Formats: sequence, structure tokens, C-alpha cells
Amino acid sequence: MTGVTRDELRRRAFGVFAGIRGRVLEVGAGEGENLGAFAGEVSWTGIEPDDRSRRELEVAARGRAFVDAVLDARCEALPFSDASFDAVIATLVFCSVTDVDASFAEVFRVLKPGGTLACVEHVRAAEGSARLLVQNLATPLAARWDGNCHWNRDPVSAARAAGFHDVRLESFELDTGVPFLPAPCVVYVGVKPRF
Repeated sequence: MTGVTRDELRRRAFGVFAGIRGRVLEVGAGEGENLGAFAGEVSWTGIEPDDRSRRELEVAARGRAFVDAVLDARCEALPFSDASFDAVIATLVFCSVTDVDASFAEVFRVLKPGGTLACVEHVRAAEGSARLLVQNLATPLAARWDGNCHWNRDPVSAARAAGFHDVRLESFELDTGVPFLPAPCVVYVGVKPRF
């Protein structure tokens, strides 16, 4: 079994993010890979804690009229007031945050009521599966050598626990380059309730 390529993953993310309007926060914005999904109807702010990636992000963001700011910040402690954004987006971020529950709580806090969380993430494999066993064995190494990446996290449950209501949940497999071991992934869109 093979999964989708990273290029296809990016197309899926663009497909989700392209419809977003208003004030947008991208957490873990990396080197700006998602900037191409946006046009004039957003005011985009990106946070990126990694110095090298943030420098690349600043270069990628230059000259784009919709970019409001690029900041050195972590998802676990967002430097914004409550209800500041219409949408928060992320691509392969919640696997790497230090505290996944605090991160989703912060995202929930900075979203306006009715605001949207849209993310593309790899997720924990099914309980009892051989793939979960591999994820559990690989996570300590990946966390140490791959930017704190935890292969075995369940970001959808964490988003729901933070208070998000599901709007869209689409599962797919990402080609990892390891034969017969694609990574389970999701497109997740959740909304912060209005009340």
C-alpha cells in the first residue's frame, strides 16, 4: 500500500486553506509553504519558533500584501488576545508541539466564536495495529531527531477535548518512503462554538 505524496498533501492543504477568509493565524508556519494558498481576502500572521525556518518564512512572506506579521512564538503560549482570529491553520504541526493539549487550548482561546481550525496532520494508527506498534517504537527516536515529532499522537481527540466541533474529517495515507508503511493522516476542520 502506498500513500499520497508530499506534493499531494500540500494540494490537499491548499484546498482546505484556500476558502478561508478574514484574520488568519498559521501556527508552525515553517518556511512559508502554505503562503501560496492565500490571496487578498485574508490578513495572515505566522508564528514559527525555529530560527532557521523563521528566516526562510520572512523571505517567503516579503512582498505579499496579505501578510500582517511573522513572529517568533510557540503554539503553547500564543502572544495574542482572546478571540483575535477568524481562522487558525496548521500543517504537520501538532505532532511536534511540546504540549498538544495546551496548544489546542491556546488555538481555541485566540479564535473568535464561530472561528475555524483547519489542519492537515499525521495521526495515531488504529489501536492494536502493527502500524501503531511501529509508531510507538519510532516516536522516541523521531522526537529526538526530527523536531520533536511524535508519530503516535491523536490531534483530533485533542482538538475535540479543547472544545472544537467537527466540520470535516477526511482520512488518507501519506507515503513515508518506507515500503508498506504509509502514515495515517487527516484533514481536520473544526469550529469554535459561538456560545
